[in-house]
Amino acid sequence: ALAGADAVLHNLSPDLGIATAIRRRYPGIPVVVEVRRRADGSLPPVPEGCVPLVYPSSVKGQIDALWRVITDRRRQPAP
Repeated sequence: ALAGADAVLHNLSPDLGIATAIRRRYPGIPVVVEVRRRADGSLPPVPEGCVPLVYPSSVKGQIDALWRVITDRRRQPAP
């Protein structure tokens, strides 16, 4: 189901391991992970290779984040 995706927006807890599994199975697909700020204002870590998006985020913010990772991926030289 993800094989043809340009990017993935993941809004479940990173602790569940789903974002990590997506990155492992589909390393070429960028994964944007929504995370809540901690009480001190810092962001918790996201799985390796994932891009954080601060929750809550507007739909426009989500779309912008996905477009950024897609554009960044297209700018990278092919392996």
